[in-house]
Amino acid sequence: MTENEETPRTRSLRDWLRIADFQVAQSFGAAFAAEGVSRREAMLLRALSAGPVTTDRDKRFRSLEERGWVTQRGDGTWELTDDGRAAADRLTARLDALHDTIRDAVGAEQYEALASSLEGVSRALGWDENARMPRPGRGWGPGFGPGFGPGRRIPAVRGFRALGMGSSPGVRTGLPARLPGRMGARRPR
Repeated sequence: MTENEETPRTRSLRDWLRIADFQVAQSFGAAFAAEGVSRREAMLLRALSAGPVTTDRDKRFRSLEERGWVTQRGDGTWELTDDGRAAADRLTARLDALHDTIRDAVGAEQYEALASSLEGVSRALGWDENARMPRPGRGWGPGFGPGFGPGRRIPAVRGFRALGMGSSPGVRTGLPARLPGRMGARRPR
């Protein structure tokens, strides 16, 4: 196949959405890493670029404060220092260049049509302006629920023994060590 010929489309829309999402996330991640900031720190720098921010969540600003990029006034208001403004400007330039690369890949007209089409599909499938944005890495459904997460201990005994279906000292569930008719049951000889 020559360079000018189009390759046949063998992937679904879902595949292309996932691939594009991954590539965009990787590109943004690389831009953040080049400036030595996390995604959250980048969002804070961009918010502070618009002006001072008043919040009671000081912990989020501490890493930026340690770098000398932000300072806190006595009333709980955070603002950029000169070094912070320079870092925010560098980050903004990187992100603007990334947006330009994405827009130039398909052309400005097709980019707007793509954004409009994706909005139409999202609205047709039930999304509205008041819905929260999905968070990456969260999967489908409501999540694991209570009892999971930091501080939760997983039993040292694993597999069927943890369920009381095997002989293990200390595991007492009232079930026999081997269940007849089940995997692992003793067979008469």
